[in-house]
Amino acid sequence: MSDEDKGRGDKSSKLVKLIRRLSSDQDDEVLTAVRLIRATLKSRCADIHDLADSIQKLEENGAGANAEFYKKAWLDGYSKGAEDERKKMPRNAAIGFGAADSDELTCEAAVLFAHQYLSRLNSWERNFIEDMAIQMRHAPSKSFSEKQTALIFKIYRRAGGKI
Repeated sequence: MSDEDKGRGDKSSKLVKLIRRLSSDQDDEVLTAVRLIRATLKSRCADIHDLADSIQKLEENGAGANAEFYKKAWLDGYSKGAEDERKKMPRNAAIGFGAADSDELTCEAAVLFAHQYLSRLNSWERNFIEDMAIQMRHAPSKSFSEKQTALIFKIYRRAGGKI
């Protein structure tokens, strides 16, 4: 960490620090910073063009002038983070996160809801929902087929769920 970084309290993001290193007088340090910037952007599913677009938008709108732009950027980032977390979780553990953070009903949430109200279902529907719940628990990486998904939502509505 350079003395400049320490003077700023080191609260800058990695990308900001790397961009500041482009001002170095050492060519090899500048080249290393460029390579690290590209790698950092790639790890965030972005590239140098996305960075340039962001800078251009700031120049066109003025810093702080476009609250909607910042709100959208924050929501996009939050959505990406939430999706990344859902992918890391086993399917049955991700249900609560998905139900809390989106208005979209997942198949897993529909299965759990229907499972809570098995008494409202006929024998075939109870067996099907129990089988889907077992699949969710023992094969979390296996996704439901299109036909299973349609049946799950149909049974979910019969159990009293609303979409």
